[in-house]
Amino acid sequence: MAKYNAMWVGLDRGHEGLWVPAVWYKTLLVLCESNGSNYQDCSDPLYERLKDKVPEVEWVSTEADGRKRGLFRDAREPWDSLNVVSFNENIVSLTDKGRSVCTGILSYSDVLISGLMLHEENDEYPFRIIASAFLETDGRIALTPDLIAGKIMPNYRPLIDDIHVTLSAAAEPMSTTQVRRIRNMLQLMSYAGALVKVDSSKYMMANRSVLDRIAGGGGVTLKFPLSGFPLQLITYGAPGTGKSHKVDGLAKNPDVAACVRTTFHPDSDYATFVGAYKPVMDGEKIAYKFRPQAFMNAYVKAWQEMSKPEADGKVKSVVLVIEEINRGNCAQIFGDLFQLLDRGKDGYSTYPIDADADLATWLAEELGKLDADAQERVPPEVRSGEKLVLPPNLYIWATMNTSDQSLFPIDSAFKRRWDWEYVPIAKPDKSGDSDWKERKIEVGDSLFDWWDFLSAINGHIAKATESEDKQLGYFFVKADDATGCISAEQFANKVLFYLYGDVFKSYELPKKDCFQQADNTVLKFRDFFYSEKVEEGEGENRVTHKPGDVKLGVVAAFLRGLKWKEKGVKEEPKGGAADANPD
Repeated sequence: MAKYNAMWVGLDRGHEGLWVPAVWYKTLLVLCESNGSNYQDCSDPLYERLKDKVPEVEWVSTEADGRKRGLFRDAREPWDSLNVVSFNENIVSLTDKGRSVCTGILSYSDVLISGLMLHEENDEYPFRIIASAFLETDGRIALTPDLIAGKIMPNYRPLIDDIHVTLSAAAEPMSTTQVRRIRNMLQLMSYAGALVKVDSSKYMMANRSVLDRIAGGGGVTLKFPLSGFPLQLITYGAPGTGKSHKVDGLAKNPDVAACVRTTFHPDSDYATFVGAYKPVMDGEKIAYKFRPQAFMNAYVKAWQEMSKPEADGKVKSVVLVIEEINRGNCAQIFGDLFQLLDRGKDGYSTYPIDADADLATWLAEELGKLDADAQERVPPEVRSGEKLVLPPNLYIWATMNTSDQSLFPIDSAFKRRWDWEYVPIAKPDKSGDSDWKERKIEVGDSLFDWWDFLSAINGHIAKATESEDKQLGYFFVKADDATGCISAEQFANKVLFYLYGDVFKSYELPKKDCFQQADNTVLKFRDFFYSEKVEEGEGENRVTHKPGDVKLGVVAAFLRGLKWKEKGVKEEPKGGAADANPD
């Protein structure tokens, strides 16, 4: 049997009476009235209000030397750990969640259940372990603090160990402190409505659905197979390096339930990314309905997947792909969603945000379609649409073309919320792909090596621009899947056009380096195309060239003449492997 060394201490930290629902509620209401008070100062009116409204607690004590000590100096856990109040420096402030409790939107049990489910110690979730133990016994066995401390916590983990085998094993020696902590944890679970105390020391299941929520859904700990991947990633590099291909690798993972794609551009805004009310025909009348866009579609799908884990606890992921993220104004597009990108170690947004009324109504309708069991696995403030929180199964991956980085600069605050991964210009390793065809440029009866061309032309680009931003990646042009060939027409209209229009437009000398011919003439872009109708050859070999057709001979001459550091572009006859232009 497996043995564990959990250092569980519970949420109590002493002052257990502060968790009693009536005390907890009344204290929070006082804190709401006293928002911004100095909790370190015993003379602050906060303590007078607490003494008046919550007299069952001794809020100010006198030390041996006569100094006064406020209870909040030592006992903030019941409010701070549940994120309803923040104690920063000397000031106590209500959080958005705390205000929701005070206005009746959230209940004590809702908040406590969420806190117990997410409470982590030494990379373990002790309340989930206890809840799973009660669920696996099907509620028929009463469990005591001694039994849980001596057998279950040291030896049982959901999905790994059999609870009945664990209960039949010898008990581990436990200190009275550990047993006391377990007793406090069980009391907290009873406050949440999950357990009921049946005599002086025994607890039994009170509500299966609440235990199920604390256990993380389905009575098991949730598992995220893609947890090794960054939640938010921007892949960046030169055009054609395979940035989108890398993102596709995650999107096609079998543990991904859905991939939602969008592309940013200068006219993108919050409404086109998140959603907005739009007019629709309702019979003969015009009505307005909220129309979700990429972000909200991915968000709702992710929470739907969170609500229906598989039998072993595995949760499918959702990927939101943003192509060309720097071609849009990210500050304008993300708006207040920017705050959600701060994720905790559990993968949830650290700072939830308020949803506007229209969006909240739509979210409540969409998430309200979940069945009762599934709804129990979604936090009530999320289910109601009141709060927006990114779940740990929602991945946001984006691509950024460094050659376009001047469109909308991305500020440092936005950048630090993402992982970044540089995709260099490199020849892909396709040794394990039997269907892979090496890329060639097909010009008449000749094939020119695409990687050799890239190596040569990128050397000229680097020399001219002193950067990699404008260089060409291996996938700059899509080759024919069956042959691996890039046609002369593709090469001229896409590659050469890019070189002339975007790279060398302001550089005269590099043009001479790249496009200078043996007779010292420098090829202009128009020299690669016919400007009028031309007929060549005789009889069956006669060919008619229209204006705009590519001059194969000029393209071939350019490739043969392209040099960089004494290395040329290998050429072989079409249909053969002979090297007609060895290095």
